[in-house]
Amino acid sequence: MMTDWTTPSNDDLISALRGFGYDTPFELAQEVVRRGPGMADTLRAVVRDPATWEPRKAPEKMLPVHALLLLGAIADPRALPDILWAIRTNEMEMYTYDSMPEVLAVFGPSILPDVTALAWDPTAPVKARTTALSAIYLVACDHPSLRDEVVTTLTEILRGCTSPDDNIALHIAYVLADVATAEAIAAIEDASARDLLYGEFDGATEDIVEASGWQWSTFERDLMHHFGPGGTLDHLREMKQWAAHAPLTEEATVMPTAKRAAPKVGRNDACPCGSGKKYKKCCLVLA
Repeated sequence: MMTDWTTPSNDDLISALRGFGYDTPFELAQEVVRRGPGMADTLRAVVRDPATWEPRKAPEKMLPVHALLLLGAIADPRALPDILWAIRTNEMEMYTYDSMPEVLAVFGPSILPDVTALAWDPTAPVKARTTALSAIYLVACDHPSLRDEVVTTLTEILRGCTSPDDNIALHIAYVLADVATAEAIAAIEDASARDLLYGEFDGATEDIVEASGWQWSTFERDLMHHFGPGGTLDHLREMKQWAAHAPLTEEATVMPTAKRAAPKVGRNDACPCGSGKKYKKCCLVLA
C-alpha cells in the first residue's frame, strides 16, 4: 500500500528519510522536492546539524547523502553555502562525494569562484578538491562560453601540483585528456614529465588523449535517479543482499570492488562499482 506523502509535516518527512535509509521510496523523495524552498530550509538545517555527521549506522547514515541530493534537486540558491560547507568540512562516504559535482553544477556559473578556490586549496580534503574540480568541468559542459577559461583554470591547478600522492593531478589529467586542446595536452605532458601521473599516463600522451569533448551522461545529471529504478539505492540494496547471502569465506567477506575488475574494464566503460559513471570518472581515479 502506497503512503500518501503529501500529508506529513516537513519534519516528519525528514524522520522518514532518516528511517528508510537505503529503502527510501522514490515517492518520498519526490514529495520533498515538490515542497520547494520551504523544504529547503528544513534540509539546510539538517545539513548544518552536527548530529547529521556523527558516526552513523544504517539506515541513518544515508541521511546526509539524501539531504544534499534533495537540496540540489530543489535548487534553492540559498542552500549553496551549506552544500559547500558540507563538502569541505565533513567526512563523507563514497556515494555522497560521487554525487556532489552534479549537485553543485545545478547552481551554474555562480559556483565557479567558490569551487575554484576549493580546488586550489591544499589544506582542503582531497575528495573535496576533486569534487570541486569535477564541478568546474561540469559547469563548462553546460556553458560553452566558459570552456576556455575552465581549461586555463584546470591547467594552472595542474601546473601547481607537486605530488602524485593525493590524486589531484591525475584527476585533472583525465578531464584534460577528454578536452584535448593544445593547452590541455601541454599541461598533461608537463605533469607526466614531473612524475605526477601514473597508470596509463605513463605511456605516450597520444595514446590516452581521446578528444571526446565536453560531455556528461544524461542520467548522471538527474539527481533523482539516485532514488528511482536502477539508481544508486537499487545498487546498494543489491550489494547488501549479496553480502547477506555470500558464503562465509575469506574471499567472500570482501565485497567486489572496482580494483578487482579494473584490468577488464575500459576507461569509457561503465564503472563496475555500479555508480553509472564512466570508469575513468569514478573508481579508476581511486584505483
